[in-house]
Amino acid sequence: MSDLTDVVAAYATDLIDLLPVVTLKDFLHWYQLQVDPEFQPPPTKAKRALFAEVALSLVQAKPAHLLAFFDAEPETIPELEANRWPFSMSYDQRHLLTATDHLPVASTRKAHLYGNDVLVPAYSVLEVLRLQLLGTDGRKALLAKARQEAKLLPAYQEAQAQRKQQQLLHRKQRENLRSAFWQSVEALRQKLPPAEQPLFALAFWTQQINQVQKYWQLHTTDKSHGLADYYHLKGLAIAEFLESDDAHIKHGFYRPKQADRYYVSLCAEHFSDYQLETDYGIPVYWYYQEHRAAIDACPMCQVTVTQDYYALYFTQVKNADFSFSFHTPYPLGHQLYGAVDQYPRVHHQPNVDGDFTFGHAMDRELLQAVGEKNILDEFQQARFAFGAL
Repeated sequence: MSDLTDVVAAYATDLIDLLPVVTLKDFLHWYQLQVDPEFQPPPTKAKRALFAEVALSLVQAKPAHLLAFFDAEPETIPELEANRWPFSMSYDQRHLLTATDHLPVASTRKAHLYGNDVLVPAYSVLEVLRLQLLGTDGRKALLAKARQEAKLLPAYQEAQAQRKQQQLLHRKQRENLRSAFWQSVEALRQKLPPAEQPLFALAFWTQQINQVQKYWQLHTTDKSHGLADYYHLKGLAIAEFLESDDAHIKHGFYRPKQADRYYVSLCAEHFSDYQLETDYGIPVYWYYQEHRAAIDACPMCQVTVTQDYYALYFTQVKNADFSFSFHTPYPLGHQLYGAVDQYPRVHHQPNVDGDFTFGHAMDRELLQAVGEKNILDEFQQARFAFGAL
């Protein structure tokens, strides 16, 4: 691969951009001590941009100086996790290059991914940029070489065999999940009288998209998100249930003990008292509850109450064998459901430790096994079938 001097020469600006100001100062101080005693670094209180500009000019003039500094102070070399690389390389490709000594791991860091605590490798930016300098074709050639070298490594071959075995096991587990899910769909259909099938099919698939939406509430990122606004689609299904006079559909209203939301804006005097009394150890709302009379009487404090903010409309589709329940927050559902007084009160036990007051997110493995698009398509078909009645 490329010499590191070539790497520094090609990516001097990128390297300097990655260095914090304290490292830039250390580099210039090292340069003064080791290379040119006559060199005068910028004043200590100068802005980072000036330190970066001076350091860049020295590195561009002689890239080896930065490498010599890194040799003297290896802890200053920036490290990059794979998700920050300027090019794409899969886990298997990185693992292959590491196993064949083409890509050393600089360190590992703890991360919480997909519900698990894992160790994520980080790599010296010099090694990452060395790979970038190769270009796409050069990296392909290096990977081809590494594959040939890996054939001579018993440990790597054993690890690959274990990985393939795990992949086969995971694929089998996913197939079992998929099969069990569709068997449950078929069991639902067979147990229902034909007249009830459209209603309960819509209820079933509404439950599935509701769980998919909850999944994406927990896992949405800039690069990964749901295929649709499932809460909007759920609202369309609820509208169908509200318009229907089917005896299997019931509606209600759930109002918890503390249904209202309070927004408390304290005046300067009360906020100072809140700081002294609590040291920010409790929410402002709790402080308000303890000093409610004084704050309500204070003309400078503002308390805004949103009634029934935490209340929920409730819809249930149920027969002797199956039951599907749906909760919709009052602020989102009041235009759809209308006045709460027309619905009977219901009393439910909310989740204690879950991510949601009611219901749960779909399991990742199940979602991947069944397929999000399949769930979305089945819901749309069920909605149109029920609406056509």
